[in-house]
Parts: sequence; C-alpha cells; structure tokens
Amino acid sequence: MATKNINRVLLEGELLADPRPLDGRCRLRLLVMTVQKVKPKDPEEEPIWVGRRNEFDVLVWGALAQRCVAELQEGAPVLVEGRLEWIAGTDGVDGRIFPRTEIVADDVRVLSAPARPAPPAALVAPEPAPPAPGEEAGTAAPQVAAA
Repeated sequence: MATKNINRVLLEGELLADPRPLDGRCRLRLLVMTVQKVKPKDPEEEPIWVGRRNEFDVLVWGALAQRCVAELQEGAPVLVEGRLEWIAGTDGVDGRIFPRTEIVADDVRVLSAPARPAPPAALVAPEPAPPAPGEEAGTAAPQVAAA
C-alpha cells in the first residue's frame, strides 16, 4: 500500500530583517522568528511560561519575491505557507558540507500593517459640519454667536 506524503508548512512569525535579494535574481531570503511558549523544566521553579525563540530561513522566488521586497520590512508580522526543503550547505571555512533545512514559500502574507503614529492635533483640519436637513451644502446661513 502506498502512503501519501505531505510536505506543508504554515509559519506565523515576525521578520527579523528587511528582505534581502540573492544573486541579483528574482530570489529572496527572509528570516522569520517565532516564539514558542514553554514551561521551565525545574519543578521547584515558579511555573511561569517563558519564550523560546526559533528562527527560520524562508526562500521566496519570482513575482512573490518582488512583492515581498515592496511590501515587507523588519518587524512585520507574516504568515508563510510553503514546504520544507533539505539543502547541502558548506560552512565557508574549510568547505565541509552540512545538512540544512529551509522553507520554500508558496505564499507570504502580511498579517497587519505596522501602526503609524497619529499626526499632532494642530495638523489635523476639523471636519466641516454636515448641512442641516433641507439645506444644500455650502448655502447654510452664517452662524451668529449669542452674546
């Protein structure tokens, strides 16, 4: 009986750096961080959950890579959908080969836009009042302040 192989990854995290193109081609590497909440192993320690940081290399190709360069920046919360791929990398010092796993993205989505600070109140013009019922815009009688 043949078994079905599934190689799918959904990764929600935060970009640790701005997207960086590779080799001048439509290829891009993202570094995505997740935080896994774990309990301390020591039973005598107070049972406070602590965060364990994980970093993942994400490879993005083609039009998706171009969109990522235009839309993403360091700190952006993202959702990556893709697959795992094994790569034989070299360490650069003595040329030894070592195994490495990365995520090849099929889709990358920004989860929310970064919050922008509100402009100072002095720079915001007040909204004009809507016309009273039966009046056309711009034809309202001038308002006289009571003495």
